[in-house]
Order: sequence, then structure tokens, then C-alpha cells
Amino acid sequence: MIYLKSALVGLLAVVLAGVSLVILGTVGVFVYSMIHPPPQETSIGWDPITLMTIRISWKIWGVALLSFSTGSVWEFRRLTHR
Repeated sequence: MIYLKSALVGLLAVVLAGVSLVILGTVGVFVYSMIHPPPQETSIGWDPITLMTIRISWKIWGVALLSFSTGSVWEFRRLTHR
């Protein structure tokens, strides 16, 4: 049962990390656009599909794996010290 609880906390950590990254990214883009407004009469050239290329996908998997591992180990250690 301890392993199941630890795995569930690890999955919760992955979800929270993903939500946090999306929120931080949105706030970052908003703040950047307020500080550096685009010149007048130009188009905005932002393509969100390019964020999911091979070059950065390993970073996303790394953050997910690190979050899962941290959450699982933290919960496992917490439950075994009772």
C-alpha cells in the first residue's frame, strides 16, 4: 500500500509541475509582451507547435521524471517513518 500511495503522490507531483509550468510560461509571455511591445503594423510570429520539437522534448520528460521521482521518494520516506 505504501508503494501505491507513493506512486500516486508522484503522479500528483507531475500534474502540479505541468500546471505550474503552463502558468509560469503564460505569465512570462504576458510580462515579456508588456515590457517589449512589438512594433506597430507587424504580425505576431509565435508558433506553439514548435515548442514540442525533439530538441526540447527530452527536457519536458526530464522535468516530469524528476517531479515523479521526487514526489514518490518524499511520500515513501514519509510513510515509512511512521
